[in-house]
Amino acid sequence: MCDSTSAAWKLVPLLRLTILDNNQWGLNQNSLGDSPAEFMGDFRNGALDFGWSRLSDATKMNKRAIELNNGRAAQMGILGIMVHEKLGNLDAILPHN
Repeated sequence: MCDSTSAAWKLVPLLRLTILDNNQWGLNQNSLGDSPAEFMGDFRNGALDFGWSRLSDATKMNKRAIELNNGRAAQMGILGIMVHEKLGNLDAILPHN
């Protein structure tokens, strides 16, 4: 590890490192086989359902496809903002307050 990286990690408080580590552990539990998740990316872990279990398999797949497409659209929108920021014309596409 280079000096700047180790210096940066020393600045991160221990509590934040613990929180990051616990979040990473929780997300990884989904892929380790000891989770009640129905599919990769299902982070409910049996705690929250909101009626998901009552839906048909076709409806579940449709909702998952919609969510995946919404995520892709959001990523493209952020990429567009980043490109316009680098081009210097971000003010032309975003409204001012």
